[in-house]
Amino acid sequence: MEHPHLLSVNLTEDKTNVYYDDTPFTVARLSPETRKASEASADEIHKLLMKNLKLPLLLAGYILLGLGAIILVGFLKALSEVDFMTALQNAKWLLVGGAALAVIGGILLAYHKKSTQSKDDEDEESLTPEEETSFRSMENTAERVQFELGLPPDDQLLTDVELLPYQYKRSADGTTKEILKDGCYANTVLFFWKEGDVLCLTDYDCVIKIPPDAIEGYYTVDSKYKVTMWWKDEEYNKEPYASYKIKEDSEGNYRLKTYYRVILRNGEERFEMRIPCYDFPTLKGLVNMVCLDEAHEA
Repeated sequence: MEHPHLLSVNLTEDKTNVYYDDTPFTVARLSPETRKASEASADEIHKLLMKNLKLPLLLAGYILLGLGAIILVGFLKALSEVDFMTALQNAKWLLVGGAALAVIGGILLAYHKKSTQSKDDEDEESLTPEEETSFRSMENTAERVQFELGLPPDDQLLTDVELLPYQYKRSADGTTKEILKDGCYANTVLFFWKEGDVLCLTDYDCVIKIPPDAIEGYYTVDSKYKVTMWWKDEEYNKEPYASYKIKEDSEGNYRLKTYYRVILRNGEERFEMRIPCYDFPTLKGLVNMVCLDEAHEA
């Protein structure tokens, strides 16, 4: 690793850690109390989704009308390929983030439907008191997360971009070694927006803001690699992703040939972000970057 990754996850002491290291670009982080409430909401969402068939379909109907549709559908699709704890470890904040984007609108639609449907329909399809309590708790937690992190309103939020965080262990002599489970990157969805010229991103646990003069440019890396999940609503072998010739192997991982390294500068420090090929055009649509492929990095 030539530079520390902006999104580094230290597994030295805690192999289940999912929280990114602080950097000079980190401007906000959830309090321990709100983080605990968010994790409880994620667990509650899972319990409700798995409780019976009726509720997932009902909840999906509400969520599909909100901004969090693609995010939560991607998580649910992943559950068909891996167990819940594996998916949650790789993308806990993906689930919480999807809920934060979608749950408020979903709850409003649910209450609107309940108030306008006939009593017979209401008796048949209304949420139980337990479910209503859970939804209200999720709504409150989502609002609390958005307020504490200073996130913009949902209609200004967010462009989702997958990154390849750097999971590592540090040895006694201070060196670091990247940890790849089964040789795969744990591709993770983060959410981007702009504040003027400043590029902002969040995983719903912290907020990172990168000023334009901190972005040196990007390198193209033509090297085979694997990712553990496919989070997109569209299939990997259909447009707009078919042109990247992504292959699914027998273990359910996804094989690709190219990713990009975005180089960031803070004084004398350098950091980088790795972006898979299929999401790099989305990031380039948010921020102007110089291609550094023909230059030698300082």
